[in-house]
Amino acid sequence: YKNGSVVATIPCRWRTTISYSHSFGISQNYVVYIDQPLFMAGVKLLTAHVKGHCMIDCMEWKPEEKNHFVVVDKETGDVSSILYESAEAFFFFHHINTYQIGQELVVDVVAHNSPEVIKYMYLNKLRNAELILKDQGNARRFVLPLIKNIKDVPENENLIKCNSNAKAVRKGNRIIVTSTDVTEPAYDFPTVNPAYFGKRYTYFYASGNYTQSQFRNSVLKVNVDTGEIKTWKESELVFPAEPLFVASPGCKAEDDGVLLVGVTNLEKDGKDFLLILDATDLHELARATVNAHVPFLLHTTFLPVI
Repeated sequence: YKNGSVVATIPCRWRTTISYSHSFGISQNYVVYIDQPLFMAGVKLLTAHVKGHCMIDCMEWKPEEKNHFVVVDKETGDVSSILYESAEAFFFFHHINTYQIGQELVVDVVAHNSPEVIKYMYLNKLRNAELILKDQGNARRFVLPLIKNIKDVPENENLIKCNSNAKAVRKGNRIIVTSTDVTEPAYDFPTVNPAYFGKRYTYFYASGNYTQSQFRNSVLKVNVDTGEIKTWKESELVFPAEPLFVASPGCKAEDDGVLLVGVTNLEKDGKDFLLILDATDLHELARATVNAHVPFLLHTTFLPVI
C-alpha cells in the first residue's frame, strides 16, 4: 500500500459510531460497501481498555436500522447519492463476488440474519463444543439498479431487469432491496477463480466450517446459477479451512484448476495436511502432510512466484 491513494471517503451514519466491516465488493467499475447495523460505539471503544472490555463489548446490533449499500465509482471516486436499503437486516463477513450486468450491480454475499455467529467464537464455547449455531450463513444475491436520479424511476415496482428473483423497489427517497437465496446454509469463507473477480461467474468454493450442519467439515463447490452443491469430506475430526483456487496453466473453463486447502486433523495420530482437490468435481488429487500441528486456518493466499 506504499503507493496507495484514497479513492473515496464514506461518511458514517452517526458521528459517534462506525459500522463493523470485514470485506467489500468490487466490480470492474464500482466498489460496493455495505454499511451493516452492527455498530462500533465510539464511547465504548474509548473506555474499553479502562473497563477491561473486548471488541465485542463495544458492538451494538440495531436491526431496525437495516443495511445500506454504498456504491462508489472506481474511476472518479464519486459516492452515489442513491440510498439502497435492505428490506431485512443481515450480518455478514464475506463478499463472494460483485459484477455488473447492463445498468445493474449483482452483489453476492454469505449472510446471516444476525451477528449470533460472533458469540460462538468465545474460547469457552469452543472448548465445550457449543457449536450448534441456529443462524447459519448462506449465499444471498442482491441486485442494485444503477440510478442517477431517484425521481427518474417509478415507485412500488420491481426495478430489476436481469434474470434474478432479487428485488429492488423505490419507496420514497430510497431503493429497498430484497435478496434471493442462492442455496441453503451453512458455509462461509467463499472464494472464486481470481480471473472472475468483478465479472459474471458461475462457481464459488467455500468451507463448511465446524458448526453443526449438513456441510460440517466439508469443502463445497457452489453453482450460483443452479444452486447445485458438490462436497468433499473426510471425517468429523478433519477440519478444512478456506479453499483457494489456482487455475491450470492456459485454462479456458472457469473451474479448470485445483483447490488448495489447509486441513487441521484431530484424529488420533493424524497429521495436518495441505489438500489438493480437482476444482471441477472435488476429487482428491494429492495431499502433503506436515509433522507439526497447524491451528485451524481462516484466510489463505497463494503466491505463484516466490
